[in-house]
Amino acid sequence: MFRALRRGEACGQLLADLVLDTEDPGLDVTASITTVDWHPVHSVPKTPTSDATVTLDPDSVEIRRRLASRDAHKAAWGPDWHETGRRPGRPTGT
Repeated sequence: MFRALRRGEACGQLLADLVLDTEDPGLDVTASITTVDWHPVHSVPKTPTSDATVTLDPDSVEIRRRLASRDAHKAAWGPDWHETGRRPGRPTGT
C-alpha cells in the first residue's frame, strides 16, 4: 500500500509532528490547511484514516535533519523572523 499526504496536510504539519529519533521515524498527520474564500483555514485532516503516522524513508529523514538550519536562519533574522511552528518557505520564516 502507498501512503502520501494531501497538499493541505503537507502544509499543515507542525515541526513538532516530526518524529525523527526513533527506530521508525515518521510524521504524525494531525492538521491540514485549506482555503475558504481565498483565506487559509487550519483544520483536521480530510478523512479519519488521514489522521495517522506516515513513515519516512532514510533520505527524507536526512533531508529534514539538514533543514534544521532553520534555527540559524531564525537567529540571523532576529525580531524580523515570523514564527509559525511550521517549516517556512522563505528565509524570513514566512
